[in-house]
Amino acid sequence: MALDKVLQPYWDWSHYHPVEAPAHSTISSNLVKEWEKYLNSCGVLTPPGEHRILSERLLLRETLWMLRGTKELFAFSWNGTEFVVNDNFKLTHLTQAAVKNSLEEVCRCASYVAHLQDFISATAGVGETSMVTLTYQAFANSISEQLVPYNRHLVNIEKVLIEQKETFTLLMLLRDMHPYFESVRHMHDIYSSVLPSDFTTSPVQSTVKLLSVLERALEGATILSQHRSQTVSLYLDTLKPFIDFVDELSSTGKLTDPYQEFPIRRARDVTFEDPTYWKASLYICDSDYLNTIMGPHLLPLTSAGKSMEHLTHATQSKNVVQRSSPGTLYTSIINNIPHSASKVESEANQAATLRNVAEIFEEINQWTKQIGFFGLINMASEHMSIKTDSVTRNLTCTLYQVQQAITTAVTERCRQNSAKFLHYLQSECELSKQIDTVHSHFLMFAGEVMHLFTSEVFLKLLSDTPETWQNLSFLNFALQEALSCHSQPVSFLKKLSMRLKGSFAKVPLDGFDNIVLRYDVAWPTSIVLTETTLDLYNRIFVFLCKVKCAKFALEELHFQELRKSCVKETVTMMRVARFLQLLRFQVLTFLSSFHACLMQEVLHSNKLAFDKELDSATDLDTVIKCHEGFVAKVFRQCLLSDQFNQLREPLLSFLKLCIKLHTFWNRGVENILWSEVKSIHDSFIRHHAAFKATAIAYVRRGYADSSWLLTFGLDTPYLYALTTKNS
Repeated sequence: MALDKVLQPYWDWSHYHPVEAPAHSTISSNLVKEWEKYLNSCGVLTPPGEHRILSERLLLRETLWMLRGTKELFAFSWNGTEFVVNDNFKLTHLTQAAVKNSLEEVCRCASYVAHLQDFISATAGVGETSMVTLTYQAFANSISEQLVPYNRHLVNIEKVLIEQKETFTLLMLLRDMHPYFESVRHMHDIYSSVLPSDFTTSPVQSTVKLLSVLERALEGATILSQHRSQTVSLYLDTLKPFIDFVDELSSTGKLTDPYQEFPIRRARDVTFEDPTYWKASLYICDSDYLNTIMGPHLLPLTSAGKSMEHLTHATQSKNVVQRSSPGTLYTSIINNIPHSASKVESEANQAATLRNVAEIFEEINQWTKQIGFFGLINMASEHMSIKTDSVTRNLTCTLYQVQQAITTAVTERCRQNSAKFLHYLQSECELSKQIDTVHSHFLMFAGEVMHLFTSEVFLKLLSDTPETWQNLSFLNFALQEALSCHSQPVSFLKKLSMRLKGSFAKVPLDGFDNIVLRYDVAWPTSIVLTETTLDLYNRIFVFLCKVKCAKFALEELHFQELRKSCVKETVTMMRVARFLQLLRFQVLTFLSSFHACLMQEVLHSNKLAFDKELDSATDLDTVIKCHEGFVAKVFRQCLLSDQFNQLREPLLSFLKLCIKLHTFWNRGVENILWSEVKSIHDSFIRHHAAFKATAIAYVRRGYADSSWLLTFGLDTPYLYALTTKNS
């Protein structure tokens, strides 16, 4: 058959068994005839000896195929991890060792390409059935795009080999491909740093590791000024899914993360109506993300996402939400990255040079046609074309410039969207006015109004039937009467009311612990004025009531009530009256100074600082933070926190003695025993000394800056012990 004379492919010669040549019977033989006889007998066109002799052109083509990732080759073998040079061929002009040495770098680069292509195929779902995160898909796609110029150059070289119009050697291939080999090696170094990962690693941790490796690579490229453009492209392409995630969350409030690869999660057990929804709805599940370039933006991102979600819910019937356009954040980041002027100028000069060279070659072509030598000079005009890559391929910026571009774009996006919901609260819900309403009445900044209310309550408490003041109808009537005296009534005053906890205290001053000044707040204002903060406001209100009631009780003591004109005074009665008057003066002096420090230094100064912070706030999280900080600070400086229990006890006992002194005073001097006066005097001295000594102890323990009241207790003089001539 005719096919019997066809030479088998050289890569299948290992399966071909030629006919053995007959032994020669004579020593002297015609070698040419014997050789021809042998070829005719074995039926092949080329002898299949132990080593196949290849031309350098065939070896170059096999090398090009290997460099493109082909694993089934004659001259090279893939052992699962790398390409190796086979021993079944040789070149006529090079030794086997020289061939292997020449191809060592090529095999190494081809192995890198094979690994990268396997990774790309696996990421695309060809080699694996498991789901691959969007970040890894973006990384693989970026590597694939980076390999496009490399593969295109290999195709161009193969065209040159096929046309055989130019001399192209193995050494020329190595020299020509060296820049591409460096690029492939750099990509493989990044890939190999990412590759070793435990199968139990979560998608979040894998994504963090990938981004961290790319950031370190970009930092190294910045320092060494090598592969900068390539690394920037890899990093920005890989970061794009995260940027898109940030874009959608900050623009619409929707959290789209199908592979659970990003660090922000939504709490499933918290409903939208839950008061804690604002704080608990979105949370950061992995702190490792905080160490990446995007780490500082996670908290502002959650704030922007919650703001847009709540704004959409609050205005769902009005449909007036002006959202940012999703999909524009990545473009903004790219536009914010500075483009090197020298780089642009260099590219422009290169383009002009290439155009001039192309014109010269065109003239040479015309000239060679005229003289009949056309074709002897190869003009590969396609090699001179100016390649236009994607925008990220031309960036040669530093890590700092990338970081600044991301910070500028993300911060601006989060700031704008966070401010939208805060603007809605300020304009539609009048958040600032509601906070001022709470401050005016709970902290008693509405002086005249709250004085009318408390005076009515204090008079009832100091009357002959003190139990009657703990009546809900009386309290609400007194409150509404006082609120009606506002010079400019606002609608929020209707939200104020009084409540009772249910238990009735026997000690008059302790009865304030049973009352609750309530402010009815609705969503979304309840995000700021939470039940927790309103409870702290109420406890501060109760403390102020106790201080003001004690001060009121002393101020309402009149000399004519102490001495009755119809009663003849004895020496003892005169001594008791004088003693009580001096005691009242001392106690009222201390209590007035304490009250002034409380209202001015503690409440008013903190209020001014809070108003300044509130005016400068740009998002709701900042408002919540400064509001909660203000309430907690005032609560602590009023000595109401647990750490000041030892200091608060003698102070409250001192205030209760003021009510007791008021009761004694109104009984009349004729009904007061000297022993009772001496007892209450000693109690005042003892509790005041205990308050001052405890304040000194707190200051020595480092609490001096915790409250102005501590400084007041430290500076206030001791009450001096009163004496009479007969005592």
